[in-house]
Amino acid sequence: MAFCQSQPHTTSAAHQHLSPCAVQRVVIRLQRAAATEPLALQLKVVYVLNELLSTVIACHYDASSGELLPTDPVETVPGAEGQTEAAAIRISGDGKFLYVSNRGHDSITVLRVLEDGLVEHLEPVALCSTSVDDGRMVAQWPPRECPRDFALCCKDQYLIVGNQNSDSLVVLERNPELGTLSKIGVSVSCSAPACILPLF
Repeated sequence: MAFCQSQPHTTSAAHQHLSPCAVQRVVIRLQRAAATEPLALQLKVVYVLNELLSTVIACHYDASSGELLPTDPVETVPGAEGQTEAAAIRISGDGKFLYVSNRGHDSITVLRVLEDGLVEHLEPVALCSTSVDDGRMVAQWPPRECPRDFALCCKDQYLIVGNQNSDSLVVLERNPELGTLSKIGVSVSCSAPACILPLF
């Protein structure tokens, strides 16, 4: 079960559509093994990342009832062999793409946001390795890299990934039109990064 708190008279831009309602708590029921990670809020849709199942669920907000209505889950690493767990979720500034980090598979998944708020994989499925070297796009546990967190920065031109197990920060370049990510050969050492906060 996941809880999303909404305080009355909130001024945060991300919660403006919730503040006029009398809803104090929104409850959505998920599978027991889901272990939800942080939520990504976009307009009237909440994207829930399920850590242990490696899935994203788009939940539509019903203003009349105050409920979040979950849709079918989307796998972050379709057909992955071996153990992989999701860690962080972010949405692009234009609201067109959703990004998820995968520990074990050590990658970032790119999902397209549709007009109705649902998400789908790009064709072909877009998975960018977070490894400092070329990396193997095969899940293994414990993770070699473990992309625990990441952040979009410089007007979403770049995505900085914190690999907790390999003590590294890796910079990926983002294509604003396609949403895809690519390595540019930039990485620095950083001891066990677990939270990435952009300053620009």
